[in-house]
Amino acid sequence: MNSRMLLNIKEIVESSKKSIFEIYPLNVMQGYTVGTALRRALFNSVAACSIIAIKIEGISHEYASVNGTREDLLHINNRLRTMPIRILEHFDEPISMTVNFTSEERIVKCKDMPALHNIEFPDPEYRLFELVGSGDVSMTMWFGCGVGSDPDDKFFAQGKRYPDFQQTLSEFGVIRIIPNFSRVSAGVNVTTSDQGGMPFEILTINVESDGGQSPKKIFDEAKESLFQIFEALNTTQIGQGDQSDAEEYSQSATFVNVLSKSLNSHEIMLNPAIVSSLEAAGFEVVRDLIEARSLKDVPGMSQDVIEKIRKALQILHNKLDLNQDVLSEYQLL
Repeated sequence: MNSRMLLNIKEIVESSKKSIFEIYPLNVMQGYTVGTALRRALFNSVAACSIIAIKIEGISHEYASVNGTREDLLHINNRLRTMPIRILEHFDEPISMTVNFTSEERIVKCKDMPALHNIEFPDPEYRLFELVGSGDVSMTMWFGCGVGSDPDDKFFAQGKRYPDFQQTLSEFGVIRIIPNFSRVSAGVNVTTSDQGGMPFEILTINVESDGGQSPKKIFDEAKESLFQIFEALNTTQIGQGDQSDAEEYSQSATFVNVLSKSLNSHEIMLNPAIVSSLEAAGFEVVRDLIEARSLKDVPGMSQDVIEKIRKALQILHNKLDLNQDVLSEYQLL
């Protein structure tokens, strides 16, 4: 095996949304190893933008029909969720846009949306919905920036991270939309060649985007994310840290994951009536319960109910076998 491999990467452009990348020469049996890692990075390491919430005047739930449009809200949400969006400037806090559509009969497309300095819509002819002329439509949309299959609890479960947005969600008529941050499809194929008498593999990756970013930019971001990981791995000496460090980190990571779980999760084991009372008082995830100073002021929280919540959290704590150090900055009720 060569001490340092020199690879060629060739892009074959098929369209503005689709390219084929060939990587060669790879040692035999390395094609799928590299290809699988790159494919995973393409799905989970490339930043994208998605609509995360919507509000239409006069609409209270996502299954309602919208006065003035041919489509119902569920269909409109699906179109908005898959709308191509290009990030011009990365942002953490959700940003909003309000649009008022008049009652004239026409098809509303991306080109009818106002401009924002953070994002733009690369496909102006992308269809959103059709106006039928029976009323005006006032719509507010919230956009979030995320990575790959980033779970929606980034915006919705961790209420203390985005308090202003959490307050917005509590308003009547604001409807959550599951973010669609994974805006790329990728296929991997490996062929073997023996030019020059030495067998080697050619890795082929087909990258297709929704138009928000070019395939080359997406590929470069995925490649860079892998490079950073392996560079860190290469510069870390074996023996740095010990097993206790790894166990403590594992427990901390597990606990942080649990903190973001919804209160109606089967792992929390709270009955629906208690969950409903807590959610009505603004408690959405386990973190909210653990950080609460008191539940006595919550409507319906008798001492018996509080004791049931305490026991549920203690059972969860015992099930995860978390040591006391991990819980040092939190306190059970």
